[in-house]
Parts: sequence; structure tokens; C-alpha cells
Amino acid sequence: MESKSSRTDSIKVPHSLTGGSSDLILKLFLKHGLRPAGWRKLPTWGSLLLNSLTGVPFRWQERFSSRRAKALTTKPAPPLFVIGHWRSGTTHLHNLLTKDPQFGYLTMRHCITPNSFLTMPDFINRKLAAMMPDRRPVDGMKMGWDFPQEEEFALERMTDVSYNHCYLFPDRAKELFRRSVTFDQNPAAATKWSAEYHKLICRLSLDQEGKTLCLKNPPNTARIPQLLHLFPDAKFVFIVRNPEHVFRSTRNLWMNVTQLLGLTKTTEENIEQNFLSFYTALMQKYLADRDSIPAKNLVEVKFEDLENAPFETLQSIYSSLELDGFETAKPLFKEYIQEKSGFQKSAHQLDPAEIELVQNHWGFAAKEWGYSRET
Repeated sequence: MESKSSRTDSIKVPHSLTGGSSDLILKLFLKHGLRPAGWRKLPTWGSLLLNSLTGVPFRWQERFSSRRAKALTTKPAPPLFVIGHWRSGTTHLHNLLTKDPQFGYLTMRHCITPNSFLTMPDFINRKLAAMMPDRRPVDGMKMGWDFPQEEEFALERMTDVSYNHCYLFPDRAKELFRRSVTFDQNPAAATKWSAEYHKLICRLSLDQEGKTLCLKNPPNTARIPQLLHLFPDAKFVFIVRNPEHVFRSTRNLWMNVTQLLGLTKTTEENIEQNFLSFYTALMQKYLADRDSIPAKNLVEVKFEDLENAPFETLQSIYSSLELDGFETAKPLFKEYIQEKSGFQKSAHQLDPAEIELVQNHWGFAAKEWGYSRET
């Protein structure tokens, strides 16, 4: 099993809790950092706690600002949500859709300063932007301060109800997943997540000048009841990919991120069992909840179709969801697709034992979306 990627050695990124609130980081430290599994990362915790203190004046400035008050009392336009399992093409689809100028979106700027982006001084933004790498450590895709990003990277700095904490504390990932994604018999956690998410989206909407927000966040695939409660008229694009292609890419994601950012240790076998069960829980929750979305507000697409026939797939999304603006955005889609044409995806061929493992755990998804077993 692969446990290390050269990308994690060559690309340096700030820790994913950098920019988090002091009370959250202290809470996480007391819960996880003082356990034997986390002792090796005590210097990292010290750096995170110190860094969080430097952000206190900016967070307090925003907390009592008129812009924040206005944001929290202004109803956002119904968002467009891109959902689907990690490594299924959600980033590619999101990057494409956000080329359409009618959409606002969340960026790394919002993620690094989730509690202060409305009032953060420009010179601080410029300094923080200079710290960002230009490539994602996981797969080498371009990233940057103003590139589209997923909300979970903001939420992990705002609340202890966040899926991304599974990567930071992999020895407790199953417990964290149930609490922050599927909310298994935990209505208090669901309520807390909903409140934090709503505040984030309201503030983001004001920052993006009231545009319809195009948002991409894989954990939201299992949070449809909460999303519909907050935004009853929201639209959804669900993207799916052959589970056999998702498997090794997901495993590489877990190995790389826990190596790079993990604050506790676990075994490779435990990591594999975790993401195998997480895929099942996420996709089955989606299948159970998708009928609650009005038919005109949900479209499902395959990654393979988006890759092989991007314009036809995008046009079907716009048509199915009754979105205007496809022809206006088409030249921008074309420019992005041409730019990405030279990007080399990692090969994810599986051996027979891995294919059997995928079929045993994820075969229901292959059957649901018509993927045949590869040999």
C-alpha cells in the first residue's frame, strides 16, 4: 500500500487549522492534543495556538462590524451545490461552473480567514496570499488565493463539527464522521453545523455581492436534509465516477493528507477501513435523501461524460436546472478546458484483490450508476 507521495515532500502548505479561532483550537487541543496519540505534534499545536492569537483583533473587528450584521440579516439567493464523493470530479466540475460570471464562490481567502474575511485589511490578505502554494499537494492541480475552494476548509477552522477533522485525527475518524457528516442520532451536532454553515454562507453572499453562490463540498452529499432546511430552493449537481477509479485516488488522498496534516497517528489498515465505510455511508445517505430534492432542482452527471463531452454535459446541467447563461459562459468554459488539456491525471489501475475489495464494499454504487467491473 502506498503511504507517501512525493508531492507532499515538494509542496509546502500551512496547516489546515491555521487561521482558526483560538477557542476552537484550544478545544481541539484539550480533546485530542493531550492524548498519547497526539504528543508527537505538541510543537505544531503550540504554533497553531500562537497563530490563532494573532488573529483575535481581526475576528473581533468583524464580530462587531456593520457588514457582518448586514450579512446575517440578508437572505442569500438559493445556492447551486456541487456534491459527490471525493475524487469523483467535484473540483473539475466546480472550477468549470465558476467560470460563469453569474456565480459567486468561496475561495482560499475565505477559508484561511473564515471569521474575518468581510473586514480583513487588504495588506493582510496580500501577505497571506503569498504563503499559499500554487499546486494542491494531493494531485498537483493548480490552486491559489482566489481559486474556488470547498466550504469544509472554512468550517474546520470555525467549528468542531467538520469532516476535515477526520484527516487531522484519523484514529477517531469514524466517530468524527458520524458526528459531522451523517449526524447519526446526533441532532445537536446537526443543529450546530447548520448554524455555522448558514452564517458562513450569509457572509459569503454579501462578500460576493449577492450573486448566486456555486458551492462545492463533498461532505454535503450526506447533508441534503440540512441544506434543504436552510435553502429550500437550492439546486444540486451530483457527480459520480466509477468506484474502481475512486478507490486508489481516495486512498492516496487519505495517506497524503494524514501524513501532511495529521495530528494523531493511526495505521494504514485503519485508514483503508475508514474510507471504505465512509464512501458507503455517504452514497447510501445520498440515495436515501435525493428524492427529497424537487426533480427540477437536481441533476446527476458522470465524471466520464464531463471528461469526454464537457460542453454537452454542461449544457445538460444548465438545461435540467433551468439555468440561464450557458452561451455567455461557453467561451470561458472552452478556455478553461483548453488550459486543462495538458494536465496528466494519475493512473489508478487496481490489482484483482483491490477490484474485489471495491466490488464487495462499493458494488451497490457501481450497479446504481451503471458501471461495469473492470479487469
